[in-house]
Amino acid sequence: LRAFAFSFFLVLGTFTVASFAAPVMSANNGWTERDLSRVYMAAGLCTLVTMNVIGRLADRLPRRPLFLVLAGAALVMAVVIANLGRMPLWGGALAFSLFMMFAAGRMVPAQAMLLGTAAPRVRGSFLSLNTFVQHAATGAAPVIAGALVAKQPDGTLAGFPLVGAVAAGTAAVSLVLALFLRPAREDLAATVP
Repeated sequence: LRAFAFSFFLVLGTFTVASFAAPVMSANNGWTERDLSRVYMAAGLCTLVTMNVIGRLADRLPRRPLFLVLAGAALVMAVVIANLGRMPLWGGALAFSLFMMFAAGRMVPAQAMLLGTAAPRVRGSFLSLNTFVQHAATGAAPVIAGALVAKQPDGTLAGFPLVGAVAAGTAAVSLVLALFLRPAREDLAATVP
């Protein structure tokens, strides 16, 4: 159950902000769909590059400390994204790229840690249930964010800083739960000579 709770809060901590980032940036900055596509293109390219680097790091470094650093940075960037005021397009692209790089990057060590919590004989069913939990969090995130964001008479969207606070809170819960994840006993037996 600890692993599933970790997975749920991990995804919720990102998708509450990610689900409304584009509408808020567009409404509050006057950015067009073309502008948003540039922001997402920059973020996607940065994420593509950094995911390979983080994957290599996850193979060489202890996964829990790597996760804690990346997840902590993602938490900070979620709050930054949620509190951005009016800004130029390049500033939004930079902030959103950093958010996506850390949010996606923390999933590499997180998935490795989660995989190790299940005994090899039940790993397939564990991964199926974990996918369900992550999809439930992905669905709950925009519902929560949508309840907190409101359209103002001038067309801007208010309430996004509160969404950032919720994202930070749920991400903090995942950071704490990460400290309690333990490898399956069968995996531990295999590593002890």
